[in-house]
Order: sequence, then C-alpha cells, then structure tokens
Amino acid sequence: LLRLYLPMMAVAYTNNNYAQVVRLGACLLKDIEKRLIANGNNVTPREKSLNLMLLLARAGMDSMVHTCLSWMVKALIELGRSQVIMGLYTWTEKYYGQRFDWVKCSAEMASGRIETALCGLQKLLHGADLPENVQKTCRQLIIMGLEMLRNPDEISRFRPVIQEDSTTNPDALPEGFEEIAWKR
Repeated sequence: LLRLYLPMMAVAYTNNNYAQVVRLGACLLKDIEKRLIANGNNVTPREKSLNLMLLLARAGMDSMVHTCLSWMVKALIELGRSQVIMGLYTWTEKYYGQRFDWVKCSAEMASGRIETALCGLQKLLHGADLPENVQKTCRQLIIMGLEMLRNPDEISRFRPVIQEDSTTNPDALPEGFEEIAWKR
C-alpha cells in the first residue's frame, strides 16, 4: 500500500481533488512513521515521540517523503491553507531537523502574497546549494505562482530562474534523437 500513495496523490491532484491529496499524504507520512518505529527498538509509549524524532532525523528525508510533502504543499496552496502549510514546516523541522524555506514561501503563496513568495523562491534557487528535487520543486512553485499572477512582465523576469540551465536551448532535440527515432 505504501507504494500506491504517490500515484494516487498524483491522480487526485490532476483531478483537482486537493483535499484527497492531503488525506493521502497524511496517511503516507503516518505509515512511514510506523515503519521507522517498527524497524527501531521496542519502545514504551512515553519514549515513542522522542525515539521517533531520533529515528527520522537519523534516517533523513528520502525522495518519497519529499515528493509527498511537495504534493501536499501544492494542494494546500490550491486550497489556500497557509496555516496548515506552516504546520508541515514545523513537522519537518521537528521530526527531520530540517528547515525547508520553500515550504515557508509556499505558505506565503497560499495566503495570497504571491510576489513575496516568488522573490523568496528566487533567492532560494540562487543562494544555497539545494538538492535537485528541491530545486525542481522550487521551479514548479514559481511556475504555479506566475500562473496565479498572469503577468507577462513577471514571467519574463523569472524566465532565467525557471530554466534549469540557461545555456541550453530547451526547444533543441537531444543529440542522437533523430538516429533513434528513424531506426524504429
């Protein structure tokens, strides 16, 4: 069941069923917590929360958790629930010991402060060495914010930030594509 959550979240999101995305994400995060506790030592109920925090911090955030978190945040932006997004930020800080500033920017976007969120996401992409999946999430959030603004000036201003590598032509075919395409 654990491997089915993310595809179901994707289907729910593309069908504009954002509340279902949040429900599925909460179930996935709960199941991950249960697995980490089951793999750890036998603990008493009093030690459960402390040991859970230690287990999650030691395990680190894998790509499944990050993907779940990003789907949940995007759905909560669509629902306009900035306080719930800040709750997810606090949860990741508490259990994983990591502060994801992109989640804070998402809360700004959900509360209608889109320009502030876009500037924050732009600073994140330029400032720190972020993992590739976090960079991709930031770019997706920037595109989401630009779609909300519908301002062509903002789109042209953020175009270099959105493109992963500004030296390549995004419309160009990759090398060897024509050879492979014509062999079929």
